Amino acid sequence: MASYERIRPGRDIRLLVIRPSTAWASPIFCELRVVNLARDQVFFEVLFPVAPTPGGAGYIVFLGDGGGARHPVPANLESALRAMRYNHESRLLWVEAVCVNQADPVDRAVHREMTMQIYQAAGRSISWVGETEHGPGTDSTEAMRLVREIGRWAHSYRLWVPIATHWGGLLGVQDEAILPLALRWRNIDWDSVMRLLERIEEAGAGQISMPLGNEDGNGQGEVFRGNPGLIYCGRFRVPRSHFVCFEVLIRGMLRRIEVMTAAEWELFMRD
Repeated sequence: MASYERIRPGRDIRLLVIRPSTAWASPIFCELRVVNLARDQVFFEVLFPVAPTPGGAGYIVFLGDGGGARHPVPANLESALRAMRYNHESRLLWVEAVCVNQADPVDRAVHREMTMQIYQAAGRSISWVGETEHGPGTDSTEAMRLVREIGRWAHSYRLWVPIATHWGGLLGVQDEAILPLALRWRNIDWDSVMRLLERIEEAGAGQISMPLGNEDGNGQGEVFRGNPGLIYCGRFRVPRSHFVCFEVLIRGMLRRIEVMTAAEWELFMRD
C-alpha cells in the first residue's frame, strides 16, 4: 500500500509520478510527491475519475519508502495509467483515487475543499474512455483515427468558430459547407464513430465538449476554460479541442442530411 505523507490543508497536494517504461505490459512503477500549489511551478495533469470495471482489480507499485509495495486500484484505472505512461520520462498526474488517502476521512475532506483549486492549477485535463474495441461497427481504433484527422482538419480551418457559451446544435459551421463534407465522408464507418461518441459521453464527455462552460457557469466545463485536454481510448489520444470540432461538424452533417432534397439525396447515395 502507498505511504501517505501528511500535507498542509489548502496549500499542498500529492501528485502521482508515473515512472517511464518501454515495456507495455511491465508493472506501473510510481511514487507520490507532495507539492505546494502556490510555490512550486510544476506542470501536472488531472485525470478525470475513471469508472471501475465490474469485478476487475489491478495494482500499481510504489517505490521509495513503500519499498516496492503494491497498491490496489481498479483494473480500468491501471489500464488508463499504462496507456498514459511515457517511454522515456516521468509523468505527473493528479488522480483522486490514488493521490487522496481514501482511508482517511480528514484527508478526503481537505482535498474535497481544494478540488477547484487543483483543477485550475492543472496544465491539462485527461479523460479515459477505456480500452479499444474491435469489430464491425465498434472499431474504436479507426474511429479515433477519424476523430483525430477530421477534428484536426476542422480545427485548422476554424470551421467551428464561433463556439457558443453552451452546447446547442450546429455551432458556427456554414450550411453550404456541410453537404460537400457529407459527400466526401459518406463511406466512413459511421457505426464505429457513433459508438465511440457514445463511449466518450459515458466517460464524461458532456463536460469535455463544453470547454467554455455550461449555461449557469458551473461544472467542469467552467473549470477547464482555456485548459488544454486530451481524450484517451486505449493507446490512442486526441486533443479535446479537435474532438469538439469533430463533434460540431458531425452534428452539423447529420442535421444537413435530414433536410436533403431528393436530388441531393440521390447524389449522396451514388457510388
